Amino acid sequence: NLGHGLGAARLSGPLDSANLSGIASGSGTIQINGQSINYDTTTDSLQDVLDRISNSSAGVTATYDFMKDRVVLTNQSTGNTAIAVGTTGDTSGLATALGLTGLGAADYVLGQNAQVQVNGGGVIQSKSNTFDESVHGISGLSVTANSTGSETVQVAGDTAAAKEAINDFISKFNTVQNTIEKYTKVTTNDGQVTAAIFS
Repeated sequence: NLGHGLGAARLSGPLDSANLSGIASGSGTIQINGQSINYDTTTDSLQDVLDRISNSSAGVTATYDFMKDRVVLTNQSTGNTAIAVGTTGDTSGLATALGLTGLGAADYVLGQNAQVQVNGGGVIQSKSNTFDESVHGISGLSVTANSTGSETVQVAGDTAAAKEAINDFISKFNTVQNTIEKYTKVTTNDGQVTAAIFS
């Protein structure tokens, strides 16, 4: 979200003296992605509010763009994800004073989802560059896209690992068989019968 111009707002000092037009003195709450951000215009500075937004669990970073004199909210997650600003509880009108309400399409710069297409099928999208089971539904397969363009990914069974596992099983099975034979066999020597401990 890119807020509208504020008119040379000041970052320090109480919000009441921050040169924000349309703000009423008092306390209130603004909602960023459903998270409540409390403020008090008599004690909190604009920087305090920006820090509070950035440190909240709203998942955005709030900054002040000095060149364009506006507050900018940037998503901390990748992909085509919007930022929701709510005014429930915003009794002093801070969100409006910061230019974060009434935004149009031109006020948003949305990220792009990564996209892949498998064997000419439908386009699969991911908010990150990683396409795992939660995106494509193939158990155990995770692919990370590192560049744009076409790449060939070959998926095949890991026969070497399967062969190693089978050989390991056979070796252990033979060891067990030898141990069973050792402790259960009966031998004779010059007419004398000797029984193993478990025979």
